[in-house]
This record gives sequence, C-alpha cells and structure tokens, in this order.
Amino acid sequence: MTVNAWKLWTADGRPAPGTLEVEARLESVLQRDPGHPGANHYYVHVMEASPEPGKAVPSAERLRGLMPASGHLEHMPAHIFQRVGRYEDAAEANRRGVAADRAYFAATHAPDYYAMYFAHNYSFLAFSAAMEGRKAETLAAVQSVAQTVPVDMLLAMGDSGWNLTQQYAALVRFGLWDEMIALLPPDPRAPGLTAGYLFGRGVALAARGRIEEARGASGELERLAATAPADAAAGFNTLHAVLDVARPVVAARIAASEGRGADAVRLLEDAVAAEDRLAYDEPSDWFFPARHLLGAQLLRSGHAARAEQVYRDDLRRNPGNGWALEGLSTALRAQSRAPEAARAARELEVAWRHADVRLPGSAFWLAGADRSECACEQRASAERQPRRELLGAQHEARVH
Repeated sequence: MTVNAWKLWTADGRPAPGTLEVEARLESVLQRDPGHPGANHYYVHVMEASPEPGKAVPSAERLRGLMPASGHLEHMPAHIFQRVGRYEDAAEANRRGVAADRAYFAATHAPDYYAMYFAHNYSFLAFSAAMEGRKAETLAAVQSVAQTVPVDMLLAMGDSGWNLTQQYAALVRFGLWDEMIALLPPDPRAPGLTAGYLFGRGVALAARGRIEEARGASGELERLAATAPADAAAGFNTLHAVLDVARPVVAARIAASEGRGADAVRLLEDAVAAEDRLAYDEPSDWFFPARHLLGAQLLRSGHAARAEQVYRDDLRRNPGNGWALEGLSTALRAQSRAPEAARAARELEVAWRHADVRLPGSAFWLAGADRSECACEQRASAERQPRRELLGAQHEARVH
C-alpha cells in the first residue's frame, strides 16, 4: 500500500502490482477479526478507487463508532459511502470526524500537521453536502477549510493552494455569482489558490453578462497556466491537470453567454475529458462533475439524447446524485419518454430529501444566484452546519 499509495488502481479499474495481494491479506484478517480497526481502515483505502467499492461497505459501517475519539477513523466511512451514492452517510461520517477532532484540539496541543486531517473532514463534508443539495452546510464547510489551514502550511508542504479553492467552486456550484464577483484576490504566492479564484470569477462574470471582464479573468487564467511550475501540486494531481478542466469551463461559460452553444458544448466536452484523466482523490480534486455542466448546455442546445447519455455516464460515476437525476429526468421528458422520466424524478425526490435549494437543472450553469429554500423541505440544515470558529492559535491565519 505504501509503495503504490493512492495508485492502487488505474483509471480504468485495473489493479496495480501487489494490489490484489493486499486486498486478499486484509480480507483474511477481517475474516478472523471483523472488528479490527486497522484492517477495516486499510480495506476502505484499498477498495475505494476500485471497480467494486461496495465490497468495503461492511468495513465502512463497522468503522462508525469503533474508535469514537479518532476523528480520522470516524471520517473514514465517507470514502466508501461517497463512492456508492450514500451521500448523507458520507456527510454524517465527516460531521462525526469534525466533532471528534474538535474534542481532540480542545484536550491537547495537536501537532501543526494535524490541521490537514481536520480540514480534510470539512473538505469531504463540503463535497458530500453539495452532492445532496445542502447549500448552507456546503458553504459553511468550505469556509471552515479556508479557516483551518493557513496558506503558508500548504505552500510549505508543496501544495499550490488548490486545496483551498473549494470556497470558490462552491459558489459556482450553487450559482452565487454576485458573491463570487465580490471576493478579493487571494494570496498571490499560491498559484493554485489564484487559479481557483480566477476560475470562479470568470464563470460568475460571464453568467452575469459581463463578458469583457470575464475574458480578462480567462486571460489571466491562461497566463497563470503558462507560467505555473510543471510540478505544482493540486491534491493528488498537478495544477496543470486541474487547469485543463477549469480553463475550458470558463471559456464555455463565455461562449454560452454569447449564444455560441456549439462552442460551449465542445469546450465542456474538453473539460469532461480532462476531468476523466485526473488521478483518483476523495473528495475529487475537481469539486463538482463537469458532466453536470455539459448536460445542461446540451439540453439548452436541443440535444436531449446526448444529454441523457452524459447524465447516465455521470450516474455510473456518482450513483444516485440528484444533480444528474434532475438532468436525466429533463432529458427523458424532452424525448417524450414519460415513464422513464417519472422514474428518474422519483429517484430525485429521494436523493434531494435533505436539500435546501431547488434545482434549475443539472447545474446553476444558466441560472441566476439562488437564494431559495425548498418549500417542501424546511429542514434545519443549519443545525448540522460545522461551526466556523477556529480551533487554537495554529488556525489564526486567514486567506488574504
């Protein structure tokens, strides 16, 4: 596992050398001692990127509460629940991880590096909550990531700052264009953080019809891509790899605002292809599936059958997510396939049961800023929002 850390499986599902032996050894331990914390922990890691993540569901379920004072182990079930479409269970695992780590920080002087583990819980919570339409919780979680990890720490660890860009991606995810535009530029020493800011700003400006300014942000993003070091890291990927997703998305949003639908589709297809090339990470180093944007643009351009295929592809990768189910239902209705559309709509109702936003489609791609509350779901998402206070002096740094 150490030799092939985070590279146990190829993108097309083939095991790396030694992976099947590790899998078999861990299964042997679990047969003899199903409650072994380490074996369950490692088995989750072995199987999460595999073609069969569901094999580790029993381990994920056993880990819940097995070592309640360990924030990392409380969080670990999320790595499997996310892969099998159990987004609320993934979110809850991360809430438990946050609570355990908060208690740990209160009880002891934690080493500085542990801030990364704590932030990982928030980052994963944001990803899971966003998948199930919990806007308020997502926005609170991404702010907690930014508050927990100082930029200096990321730079010292060799990261470009990309791990702090969820705060921008979440605003794009939920169509909060004005909020994104109002943000000031981040620390210029962190090229990844700047890239995330320029991505969000470019999309938001284009969505608001401020095309020349959007072109300016896009141009800055292109210049950053041309000058960023080849080895600049963005999670388990390079910064250049994630920029290969970000750059065409910004260009596509500009094209969409100018009525160039065919160009927008082509650019979003490029973004999807680049996203598919990314190395596995959980949560993904790209905050939300580009297929949600491509499907929305295809529907706007009158290509319902192509949109249907895009959504089905996404549901194979992200089972049961409401964003793709909304798009799929719309695409099927556009093809006069009412029974199938109704089935997708029923699945959406289940997937969106915890949401605090209404979906305008598979993305807020062509919509204005969303401030709605689901009339049928006045649930108190705020009850479960992670608190935003900092946990100790080591977290006092802020993103500029």
